Amino acid sequence: MTYADAHCHLQDPRLAPHLPEILRLARESGVSHVHTNAASEADWGATAALEAPQRPGAPAIRVSFGIHLWHAADAAPGWPDRLRALLLAHPRAGVGESGLDGSLPGGIAPAQWTAFRAQWDLSVNLRRPISLHGRGAWTPLLGFILSQPPHPAGVLLHAYGGPTDVLPALAEKNVYISLGGSITRPGNQRARRILAAVHPGRFLLETDAPDIPPTLPPGTPPAFFDAARRPLSHPAQIPYLSSFLPPHLLPSLLPAFLSLFP
Repeated sequence: MTYADAHCHLQDPRLAPHLPEILRLARESGVSHVHTNAASEADWGATAALEAPQRPGAPAIRVSFGIHLWHAADAAPGWPDRLRALLLAHPRAGVGESGLDGSLPGGIAPAQWTAFRAQWDLSVNLRRPISLHGRGAWTPLLGFILSQPPHPAGVLLHAYGGPTDVLPALAEKNVYISLGGSITRPGNQRARRILAAVHPGRFLLETDAPDIPPTLPPGTPPAFFDAARRPLSHPAQIPYLSSFLPPHLLPSLLPAFLSLFP
């Protein structure tokens, strides 16, 4: 098998001390492609630096630029114009990470909607895939997506936690869903229901590195830690995550990724 990590944050400072080793291990484990997402304008430059000709012994890296909803209220005025210019300068780049989050104090603030709509419109107008976060906000986020025409380039719903009954309708809107380390949790019945319901070709695997590290087999130590000795997730864990999938989903993992990020 050859794999892709559909959503992570390689530019995160927690990964910086380990990045060469992370990329080497990922390629040796069979991960041929990694998609890394910016979180704020402050890391657009670091994200852009990762989009380069494939390094020997490393996966090919695809990038997306955006404003994460956690940083929407603090984004400097004029950022949509600067984001558009950056996307035009990187014709293979996607948009994201964007989305909505209802779990924050105060719920879904107006700034979240404003930032989300600006990035959605950019992704549609420029025909770029968009990566979305929806924790605590699946009802309004999915309602919006289902009210729109099919996205011209594709939507990635990262760490999907929404209902299963809408998956066929989302597929008709050119939506893909992705799950990561949470599928290794023994009690995660929601993830198991999603994996049983999702159509092959519309499912992707992610690590969300450096966050959401998987539950490792007993006696297996984490490979990487942050400065506080907390385990970090990383793209080389994708083959391990795949062992938790129904077998019928495996053949479509890489083709589905390449349909979004060729």
